[in-house]
Amino acid sequence: MKHKRLNRDGWGFQYYPYYQMRIENECFQGLACLIRLTDGEANYWETPKAGRIQVTGAGMTWLELIPDDTDRVLTIIFFPDGTHDTERKNYPVVANEKYQPSIWYVDIIDGVEYDEYGIATFIDKYLDVIFTPEGDVKIDDRDELEAAYASGELSGEQYDAALKECDRILAEYCEDIQKTGEWCAVIRALVEEKIAAGERIKPCREVKDLLENRINEKKDLPENRINEKKDLPENRVNKKKELLDNIVNAEEKVVKTDRSDEQTANTAYNGSELSISLEDNEWPFEYTSHDRRIARAIVFDDEGYFYFVRAERDDDFGKATLIETAGGGAEAGEDLNEAIKRELKEELGAEVEIICKIGTVSDHYNLIHRHNINNYFLCRVVSFGEKHLMPDEIEDFHLSTLKLTFDEALAEYERRRETKLGRLVANREVPVLKRAGELLHTIGKDR
Repeated sequence: MKHKRLNRDGWGFQYYPYYQMRIENECFQGLACLIRLTDGEANYWETPKAGRIQVTGAGMTWLELIPDDTDRVLTIIFFPDGTHDTERKNYPVVANEKYQPSIWYVDIIDGVEYDEYGIATFIDKYLDVIFTPEGDVKIDDRDELEAAYASGELSGEQYDAALKECDRILAEYCEDIQKTGEWCAVIRALVEEKIAAGERIKPCREVKDLLENRINEKKDLPENRINEKKDLPENRVNKKKELLDNIVNAEEKVVKTDRSDEQTANTAYNGSELSISLEDNEWPFEYTSHDRRIARAIVFDDEGYFYFVRAERDDDFGKATLIETAGGGAEAGEDLNEAIKRELKEELGAEVEIICKIGTVSDHYNLIHRHNINNYFLCRVVSFGEKHLMPDEIEDFHLSTLKLTFDEALAEYERRRETKLGRLVANREVPVLKRAGELLHTIGKDR
């Protein structure tokens, strides 16, 4: 199980003012932590009833509560004081106009620890509950809970406890969301009173190399952006011709791969669709506990660029920086075409046109006993808007967008073969990217 600090360093929040205190009041007894977001870009999630939901950005406040005798962290994400998003047409009238919630996120936990600097750290038990003032209620990551139980990471007792805590959260918070909002505003006021009375910011352990990297990245940004702008006019000349030239030139190159990779891949063409079956040679096989139906895409634009996600992981798979196609698990009963459009909007902020299905890649992650059924689509960018990344995508994987030429993408996959997970991803996706190149070449000739 993952350990997460309540100063939310996974989001990069450790550099914001963070307060951690004990509240003893008739309305609340437990640990309260408050984070003030003094700057930063706005990030949004999306729900059926509330629509677009802001979760970060200058002026937002995160209040995290761990009530005594519970196994939960209740996070209330507040709008800047005295405001709310007026585009949320169904947002209800609230009793406390100063502290208006955007969304609630509840982590079900297996306990709380403290690091060497006294920062509270919770042990995440996968299952979450999300709800909004408009009445959205969602139980999230049930599949992760089931997988952890099936793999033996969670005992039967821990599994049952998580489900019972989920039922209590639904009963206590979601049956009367307006009342929950009023209660949270009262606690926020108590916390603010303690801060005004002299409660000090809680210092945390700063990861020096991370901080230095971020400072250097910020210093480099202006120059990079200037260079990108300088390059734009040249890149935009003969857009469609460049797109095809990039693909044709890359197709003529030979990309070196391990012979062991070739031996474990069974590749066939069913009509025009690619079909690949891969084994995991990086970790020993024990058993398969579950299948995951996944929608992924090779995404391109009319200027000859391709779009991927960059993930920085440090988990059971090891420490790795990866290039990967955007996409994710399809929800139960969800059409794959709808799933890939949803995923690309969430991870890239892209509205896309689905050109065709490239094919299916079956592969395995033996470490977590999972069989992946990856359905790949070829998609053209229509427009870009806001991303809607989920908490784990920001906090655990640090997802960002990669914009690359065809050659650059192939080279990046090869470069990331330095880790076990990087090799698994490259084995799965390089053949798909090459097939996408062939399809685009064919489309170009037909036009």
